[in-house]
Amino acid sequence: ANDGGGIYVNSGTVNISQTTISGNLAAAAGAGIYVENNASADVTINNSTITDNEATNDTDGGGIFVNGTNGVVTLTSTIVAGNTYNDDITGINGPGSTGVDSDGYNLIGSATNVTNGFPSTTGDQVGTHGAPLASSLDPLDFNGGGLPTHGLSAGLAIDAGDNPDSLTEDARGSVR
Repeated sequence: ANDGGGIYVNSGTVNISQTTISGNLAAAAGAGIYVENNASADVTINNSTITDNEATNDTDGGGIFVNGTNGVVTLTSTIVAGNTYNDDITGINGPGSTGVDSDGYNLIGSATNVTNGFPSTTGDQVGTHGAPLASSLDPLDFNGGGLPTHGLSAGLAIDAGDNPDSLTEDARGSVR
């Protein structure tokens, strides 16, 4: 894909929960998720991992790219780190708009190219382009259950999340 190798959002409401978005490729921007220019899109991401995605043109967000002033991505207890080219989250947004919101407890490898910066709140850990945070994620594998996930071997994400959806099981079906 040119933009949005994993998910391309043109408009509407998108809810992503307990999801791994990994190993996607985009020739231009947003290899994990791309939110289109002025899309009036509302994207909510909870308890998910966005890693190991690659935007190959070396300019725009390997993890998430928000293009425009109307598209908004809200993150809670989500890891967006270990994506390649530029930063894990980037955006071209209008004055006063970041296109990205935080409800807390996120680990963001780097988000320095988001207009007005990443809006850190309770429990957020955010790196910069010059000093990105390591995700400490294991390679994508079957770690129990029927879905491949990136296990946590050590690091900043261990016991650092929240449970906004009151989930009783993780994506693998293991009790939380």
